[in-house]
Amino acid sequence: MHRRQQFGEGELRLRVLHPTTEDYARRLSTNAMSCVVEARVGTVSVLLTGDIPAREEALLIKREHGLSATWLMVPHHGSGSSSSAGLSMR
Repeated sequence: MHRRQQFGEGELRLRVLHPTTEDYARRLSTNAMSCVVEARVGTVSVLLTGDIPAREEALLIKREHGLSATWLMVPHHGSGSSSSAGLSMR
């Protein structure tokens, strides 16, 4: 899967936000290549961020202008390189 892929079934819409096609050539870590998906039904959305580290999270925020969601499934599990406040402040 890569950025810009979209899928739908009924009212459910899924949009892949990460990784990008270019990320596959960069040979990133497994966590950095986690699939980030926006799931939307009507006006309710959920952002599923996998295990992306803070660096990829910052790039995602920069790339996806106006990124926001009703619900956020926070990434990672508390390491020093895990999620930052960047997504929660959007």
